[in-house]
Amino acid sequence: ENTDGSLHLSAYFTRTTASYVFSGTSGDIMLLTLLGDENLKEGIYELEIKNIVLNDDSDIKVRPYKASVFVGKPQIKDATLYGTYDSDAIDILNESLSTDASLTYLDMSNAKVEDDAEITLANKNAIIYVKEGTQLANEDNVVIGDVCDNLTLVDKVPFAAPKAFTATTATYTRTLPDGAGWNSAVLPYDFDVTADMEVINNAVINGSSINFSEVATDETIPANTPFLYRKVGGSTITIENVDVEIAPCETTPASGALLGTYVKIPKGEATGKLIMTQDGMGFATASALASIPAFRAYLNGGAGSQVFTITVGDKLTGIVGAGADINEKVDVYTAGGQLIRTQVEAITALQGLESGIYIINGNKIKK
Repeated sequence: ENTDGSLHLSAYFTRTTASYVFSGTSGDIMLLTLLGDENLKEGIYELEIKNIVLNDDSDIKVRPYKASVFVGKPQIKDATLYGTYDSDAIDILNESLSTDASLTYLDMSNAKVEDDAEITLANKNAIIYVKEGTQLANEDNVVIGDVCDNLTLVDKVPFAAPKAFTATTATYTRTLPDGAGWNSAVLPYDFDVTADMEVINNAVINGSSINFSEVATDETIPANTPFLYRKVGGSTITIENVDVEIAPCETTPASGALLGTYVKIPKGEATGKLIMTQDGMGFATASALASIPAFRAYLNGGAGSQVFTITVGDKLTGIVGAGADINEKVDVYTAGGQLIRTQVEAITALQGLESGIYIINGNKIKK
């Protein structure tokens, strides 16, 4: 930036790069002066050079050229960048990228990026698109042409893929809360249900319960299909697949009434939606202070505060969270302590009973 507020942009071309802008010449220097005023705001401005006519009789042809001009240290929001980025330009770029965790992608597929450059992103799930033949130092979430060797997704961090690509390996990881309850998720790639997890989806609201369909081991959960799951052993879930297609998700992911989100739904916007209870045994109406993290599932709720139990078929799954295995025999008591069922399977213990509070294994269960 010049002292008078104008911008001074120099572009130089060596013998190896001259053909990118000029055909038939090398070693030339092009000097551009961009004039602004005191109201020129910090930001990223797209510069395009085209329709250039040389004032001599040479046969040199000038190709159109695009570049991104940085004014100050702007905050980048899901940007498409142009131009040439050497190590100095990458340093300037990283200063703008390293503090904003809301950035979900950076499209540099129309830019020339120095080999082995490392782009620093605050968002661990952000996708970087570069042109075929580019080699970055980044190991994860880099799409070269239309292929990403390693797509690595972290729970609760926003994600978006504005352009389709193939992921050679795709992995999602989450540390699970304590307890035997359900967890919710939605993923941008399909995967097969493994033996160490229980999965249900296709939600249907029925009165004060939400009924789900069971997904068997080895069945496939399609991309962008919200689901609930329980991990059998262990406190971390890793869901992965290979050679999967990642496509832009242009609508809200849905499985019946169950909806998914790849970005955080902030408090206020989440109010009134049905979100998982802390114990994972049901859904409850979100208060004004509640938010919904990225990679979670929810339902649209009605008026007033409500609590919904989770059923698979007509089986109330919350009984398992009362300290009983699915096939364990349990006794059922009313809230007043009256024994009403003896040694019935936990998974069907409340089937056919009226709505209310019951006691199983010393725990109160609401139907």
